[in-house]
Parts: sequence; structure tokens; C-alpha cells
Amino acid sequence: MGIFLIILIVIILLWPQISRFLQRMAMRKMEDMVRKAAGQPTRKEEERRRKQERRAESRGERSDFYGRPRTRRHPARLLQLVAVDVEFVEIKSYSASTLDIDQEGRQRSVVIEEQISDVEYTEIRIS
Repeated sequence: MGIFLIILIVIILLWPQISRFLQRMAMRKMEDMVRKAAGQPTRKEEERRRKQERRAESRGERSDFYGRPRTRRHPARLLQLVAVDVEFVEIKSYSASTLDIDQEGRQRSVVIEEQISDVEYTEIRIS
């Protein structure tokens, strides 16, 4: 019986704080319901986003205009985004010259091939 009286006295003394806490909790729930109905993020989602932004700022990461973190892409992936398929035909044309060299009584012939100087291509666009 004594424990019950002590608990009752504590509840009576702390009732103003308990009622304020329950009011705030009910108001948050109603606000979250209104936010969801309007298509806005709830308080928890906003707090989570703010924490992620703070972490990203402390790490030196940047975010884009909409607050999403910028993803780091491998250079090959970036090239795939802007790459264009090119159709080409290889034309083999070589020009070679033979050079005879005489060293210490031995004759040796060396074939010298010229490198291709330029590549020609035609851009084909499919619209």
C-alpha cells in the first residue's frame, strides 16, 4: 500500500510535465500526418537527411542542387554516357622500303615501314 501511495504522489507531482509531454507527442503525430497528406517528408525523415548532410559536409563531400549526394563515378562509366558508336572500315595500305647495311663484311637488309599518319572517319548520326 505504501508503494502505491508513493507512486501516486510522484505522478501527481509530475503531472504537468507528463501532460506537456503527451501533448507534444500528439502534436508531432498530427503534424506528421498532415505532412504525409501534403507529400512532404516527416520530421524523422528530415532529421535523418540533416544528419546525412552534416556527415557529408564534415567528410568534405558535396551535394547537388536537390541535396542528393554526388556520386563518384568511374571515368569509364562517364565515357559510356557520352560515347558514340562509330562504324569504320579498315584500309590496309603499307609502304615499305628496304635498306641494305654492310657491317664488318656481313650484309644485312632492314625493312622500314612507315606508320599511318592520320585516320579518317565519317560520322553517322541516327536520329
